[in-house]
Formats: sequence, structure tokens, C-alpha cells
Amino acid sequence: MKHTTQPSLLAQQHGFTLIEVMITMGILLGIIALTGGMFMSFSQQQSRTQATSILKEQSQTALFRLSGELNQARMLMQEDSLGQTYRANLNLSQAPQPIQANRLDTRLPVIRPEGSLSPEKTCVDSPNSFFRANTVGNTLLFARYIGKFSNFGFVDDLSTQNVNEAVINQRTLDLYDFKYIYLSDDRDRNGNWFIDAGVRPNPDMRRLRLIEWTSVKYVDYEQLSNFLTNAPSNAIRSQIRTALQNAKITVAWRRSGTLYSSGSSSNIFYSVGTGTSTTLSPMSAHQIAQYTAQNLMKYDRDNYSIAYNSQPNRNQPRYFPLMNKTPLYYNEIVPACNGATPLSNSTPASAPTTAKNGYPGGFEVMIVGPASGRNVLLRITSVATSRERLLVDQADGLTAYARDL
Repeated sequence: MKHTTQPSLLAQQHGFTLIEVMITMGILLGIIALTGGMFMSFSQQQSRTQATSILKEQSQTALFRLSGELNQARMLMQEDSLGQTYRANLNLSQAPQPIQANRLDTRLPVIRPEGSLSPEKTCVDSPNSFFRANTVGNTLLFARYIGKFSNFGFVDDLSTQNVNEAVINQRTLDLYDFKYIYLSDDRDRNGNWFIDAGVRPNPDMRRLRLIEWTSVKYVDYEQLSNFLTNAPSNAIRSQIRTALQNAKITVAWRRSGTLYSSGSSSNIFYSVGTGTSTTLSPMSAHQIAQYTAQNLMKYDRDNYSIAYNSQPNRNQPRYFPLMNKTPLYYNEIVPACNGATPLSNSTPASAPTTAKNGYPGGFEVMIVGPASGRNVLLRITSVATSRERLLVDQADGLTAYARDL
């Protein structure tokens, strides 16, 4: 009888050796690591893209808003004695306070009627019309035309009241307000000042907001004075004043006024008052009252800010890594011109010649051109922190048109 030998059960079982198991596990871990890294990279990129998109949307919206308001401007203030006095007499007590001067200087731009907005245009090529980088400001103050007032409440048509032609034609009065755009420190919802940007927090890294401050309404002084002078009766003069007071328009603004001082010598603001007088009384040291104040860029999260100047050195107290150069236009160095002497118009005495405390930051304003048609260069650089605490920045700019008449 022939017997065949059957392999044992243990011999029939085939498994993996320890080396095979380790190789397999290494491959699987590598795939997991690669997949996880790709997913994390995609997530970070998506987060940065989302934050950048929000920054771009907000800054462009703010710039277009400012451009539209500047189109209605009637007077642009600059960093001279008159502009400084206007700014000093804005009542900001109920508004976000301007950034402290010991942290970041704030200045109005210096207007150059024959200047250029092209950085490539130097004083060597054009001594009377070149790009003057140290006239850039980081605030904006202007008077804006906002419409006409005509609700005087006359019972009958003026033409039936034996009124002269000048009064009949003067049926409306121009109205203005003042706009002030400036940088302000801002706390988040938890009361924190600092920007969560993955860099060390310090008092110099407070979150910044761009504030749009708007004054109450003012009536045109020249038009109102003419209206009162030509009114045919005391009753009509009284009615004109009463109508303005009822509309909460209590002060007349004289665009051509140049003396903003105390006492009767002031020739910029006048009280509408009451009564029948044909003249308006000047107001001494008038405080321009607030109507509204709001963030110009309306973020829905806390981790957004107007940028500080770029600073790539981590050892600096204001280390702020930015992809977009900030500032782009400002430079405190006065052009040498290689011996050429710029016209007086091109070298205003009030032009700032030194940068202090990180001036100007992420808001730059430059104004050139004649009074009949100013060109206003605006640039906003803003920053945000993505979900992974990665800092992203966005810079946008445009040139707006404004009249200064």
C-alpha cells in the first residue's frame, strides 16, 4: 500500500515576514503623510485666498466710495496752517480716536498744483512738475457738496409777493458737510488691541481701522447772505432762518474764508441765528460737530487691520512682514535734483521732510493738479490673519478726481 505524505497545516499557511510588514507600514505612512500634507497645504492656500479676497473686496469698496465722495468735493485741506486749524477744530469726542502721535504720525497731504503722480517723473527731467514723495499724507479732509435746501415753507409763490428778481431766482441754498478719513486704534470683540498675526504682540502692533468721520450740514454763506440781503421783508428773513433752524442747519460756511480764529475777525463760520437781520454773525473758534463716524472698511471678523509699514527684520519692535511694499509712494528724502532748483510751487515749506513713528502706514494720499481739477492718489494696504495664523496682505489704489473751488 502506497502512502503519500501530506504537508502539515502549519506548512500550508503563508504569512508576511517582519521585514515585509515594516515595508508595507512605511509605504502606508508615507502615503498618509503625503496626503495629509497636500490636504494641509490646500487648506492653508484656501484660507489665504479667502482672507485676501475679503481684503481686496473691502479695500476696493472703500476706495470707490472715497472716489465718489471726492467727486463732490468743494475744498481739499492740506498740511498748512489753515488745514491744520480745520483738523484741530473737528469735534472727535464721540468718534474713534485718531492713532496716538507717539505711535504713528498723522498728516494731511501737501497739495502741489503742478506736481505729478508718476514716480518715474523726477525733478531732474521736470523741475516744475515732478513726483514729490515727501508730500504724501495719511489722512484726508475735505468739504463736500451734498445737495440743496429749498424747504422754506413760503405760503404763496414768491413771485406774487412783490419780490425782486434776485430773490425769486435765489430759491435754493447749497449744503455741505466735512469728511475726515483717518487711522484709529481698534479693539476686537474681546477687548484685545493686538493683531493676531503669528508675530509677537507688542504695543506697537495694535489693530488699525480706517475711520470715515462726517460732520453735520452747513449752508453756503455767500448764498444765504445774498438771500437775506435781497429778501423783501423782515418776515421773509425770519422765515428763512427758521426753516434752516428747523432742519438743524445752524451754521453757514464761507468757502473763501481764510481766517479761522477767535473773535469777530473769524471769516469762515457764521451763525444762521434767528430774527430779521440782513447780516450773519461770525463765530469764534467754531467746533465742527459730528454727524456720524464709522469704519470705512467693514470686516466681519476681528483679525483684519490696516497695515503698518513693511519691516522684514524680526528684531525690530514693529516687525511686520508684507508682500506688498508699504509705503509705496512716501519717501521723506527731498529730491536732490542734481543741482536743479525746483519752482517754489514744487517745494512747499510745509512739506514733511522726516518720517516719524512708522509714518505713513497703510493709507497713502497724494494730491496734485490745479484747483479746477485735482488728482487725488489713494492707496490702502490691509492685512489679515488666516485660520492657520498666516499673515496675508493686499494693496489697492486708484486716482480720484476732485474740485477745489
